[in-house]
Amino acid sequence: MRRDGTRKLHVLGLLLGVALSLFFNQSDVRASEDPKLELTVEQGDSLINLGNKYLENPEDWREIATLNSLQDADRIYPGQRLLIPIRLLRGIPLACEVTFLKGDVRARKEPAGPWVSLRLGDRVAQGDSVQTGQESAAELTFEDGVTFFLQPGTSLKVEIAQKKGPAHIFRDFFIEVGKILVRIKGATGTDSRNKIRTPSAVASARGTEFRVFVDSEGSTRSEVLEGRIEVGAMNRSVELQEGEGTWVKRGEPPLPPSNLLPPPVPIDLKPVYEKIPFQVAFGQIKDSSRIRVMVAVDRDHKNILQEKVIPTGEKVEISGLRDGDYYLFTQSIDGMGLEGPSSQPFPLKLRMTSSSPFFPGCAVKRPNSGSGP
Repeated sequence: MRRDGTRKLHVLGLLLGVALSLFFNQSDVRASEDPKLELTVEQGDSLINLGNKYLENPEDWREIATLNSLQDADRIYPGQRLLIPIRLLRGIPLACEVTFLKGDVRARKEPAGPWVSLRLGDRVAQGDSVQTGQESAAELTFEDGVTFFLQPGTSLKVEIAQKKGPAHIFRDFFIEVGKILVRIKGATGTDSRNKIRTPSAVASARGTEFRVFVDSEGSTRSEVLEGRIEVGAMNRSVELQEGEGTWVKRGEPPLPPSNLLPPPVPIDLKPVYEKIPFQVAFGQIKDSSRIRVMVAVDRDHKNILQEKVIPTGEKVEISGLRDGDYYLFTQSIDGMGLEGPSSQPFPLKLRMTSSSPFFPGCAVKRPNSGSGP
């Protein structure tokens, strides 16, 4: 009994990072891939009972046997040291909070369960699915400042959200269709692994800002706005640096990285508009086939009131707004459908004498850390 209690304290020390036997494989840290801990085998241990005690999936003891090149997985001996990937450990589930909400946004707990409308401040946990309707959006914020901004028509599932070991956070999301913007600003002293899975690709990132878009055919477009990510499909992967993107067609490997195009600048924007509709023209961007134009209430362009995609060289028509102050944003779209970074917010002022139509509202909660796109 005394020995068993000592063992429990020893393992607890490993998981909390206070025992000296917890260490990270240096090559893995440099590669930002798969941190591990070292466990010293004690009398009576076996891979099966270690798996039952400490692993999320007890059957993963087979992976530990392979990793440690054990010739006989049924025989381990006291004093032997085993490397265990931290990702295999049983973790503490994490939840995120709804910090922005607009329109029809719903969630469900079970695959066959009912969809329930989300409200500002609600919690979304591991295993939950979230979907945004047309002209709807939502921001999910974790305690470490990581945010996932779901744009209209997006279906997302939180497959994994756990803290494992002293300072490792693992998150896996699946996007069936739609577009999200991810901002990963890990808290000091933590190492997070974030994966965005789609029907055609997997994007992995640490400390970055990127977009993932899944179209109706299951193809995936990934665009890096800051930092870097790795996109893999069909046993091949590419690394995207800041300002690069790639397209993954379903059933094919990712294309080589492509440079994202800069946003076009409006060339005839007036200080004040006194009537609607009105048109705005934009400067030419080489290799741009289309332009995305957005009108938002806020400088972070969370609450987008109007959004249009027009061919390069054409003017956009703005209509249906009431008196007020707005912001106009632009993005260039290349021939593959990759979108560049958003422009700076261009102030757009409407001062009309006649009454104007009402526009949809939204709810916003500013998190302690993290922000929207």
